[in-house]
Amino acid sequence: MEMGYAPASIRTDKEAGFTTNLARATMALRQFTVSMQADVARFAGEIGFADREKQDKLVDAVRLMASETRGAAALKWQSVYVKSGRKWVKRKSQLSASS
Repeated sequence: MEMGYAPASIRTDKEAGFTTNLARATMALRQFTVSMQADVARFAGEIGFADREKQDKLVDAVRLMASETRGAAALKWQSVYVKSGRKWVKRKSQLSASS
């Protein structure tokens, strides 16, 4: 299927039958990595994530990348999110980066 994205990589992540946090996969799950900023923003708007928390983080990241320099976006991200294990989680005392 051609969607017009320039993926950095595509690989099979999980085989059919794997249970995700949302449902049981009836087909193999593919993982693709998008690294071009324009493609990331397009992915957020056209496809996005079913997981609301993941989608919210993606939207925050896209908004920061569009409105700030790379360094300023990184600093603002770290003021709103904190790394907890392998995940970035929103700090409880902060409003959304999109506010």
